[in-house]
Amino acid sequence: MKALKKILLGVLSLACVATASVGLVGCGAGKDGKDGKDGKSAYEIWLANGNSGTESDFLEWLKGKDETTEEQESTSETTEEQEGTDGLEYYPVPDGYAVDQGDAMYLEEIVIPSTYKGKAVTALADNAFSEAKVKSITIPDSVTSIGNEAFKSCSNLTSVVIPDGVTSIGNQAFYNCSSLTSVVIGDSVTSIGMSAFSSCDNLTSVVIPDSVTSIGVSTFSGCSSLTSVVIPDSVTSIGGSTFSGCSSLTSVVIGDSVTSIGQWAFYRCSSLTSVVIGDGVTSIGGSAFC
Repeated sequence: MKALKKILLGVLSLACVATASVGLVGCGAGKDGKDGKDGKSAYEIWLANGNSGTESDFLEWLKGKDETTEEQESTSETTEEQEGTDGLEYYPVPDGYAVDQGDAMYLEEIVIPSTYKGKAVTALADNAFSEAKVKSITIPDSVTSIGNEAFKSCSNLTSVVIPDGVTSIGNQAFYNCSSLTSVVIGDSVTSIGMSAFSSCDNLTSVVIPDSVTSIGVSTFSGCSSLTSVVIPDSVTSIGGSTFSGCSSLTSVVIGDSVTSIGQWAFYRCSSLTSVVIGDGVTSIGGSAFC
């Protein structure tokens, strides 16, 4: 299309220059067979539409219009070209866009792009991929938050890497992801929401980074395959029922910055044989190790 425009522009320009002495005759045929529309030349039509200037000004205007059209088409093409999985839906948020599954619910592999329409994709919306059939998800570094129930009951999801850009993981974000075996939590996460990984009964190990300061209620409850956990010094409190029902958990190391362990925190951890409690702990809730 661009090449054709250039050819037509060249032909028109040459024809108009060649006939400039007679008012750009020959730049188009009118309905009565005369030059231009009803006998008017292209230059005369241009003047009749409220423009002013010489024939050379007309030619420069014509060239400018063509260049503007090409620039607009180029911008449009750039906007339309989008990396990532087709079918995802995007919603404007203050710092960019949030994303959810849209028409991609039944796809096994999903790649979330880092940008959409020139702005960063910064969030996975609440319920973004809830109950989706996804097995593999790629989350870009641009994402800073994972919404509540974002991957709730994604029973086919086997592993997830939460990038360093993420600072918060919402409530029940990965609740009941029954096939999830591996989780890597990025170094910028400061809070893990209530029941975020609850009932992930095939999750065998998890590393909580030093950036985390709070672990919500029931965060890992019902993770019956989880065998060991180290809680870093950055964490100040362990919520109620956080590891309840982790029946395969054999050892726990609790950092020195933890001041309180909530009630039922390690309830029904029937395989627990070793616990190291840091020097900072001042209170242990009822039935914490029942």
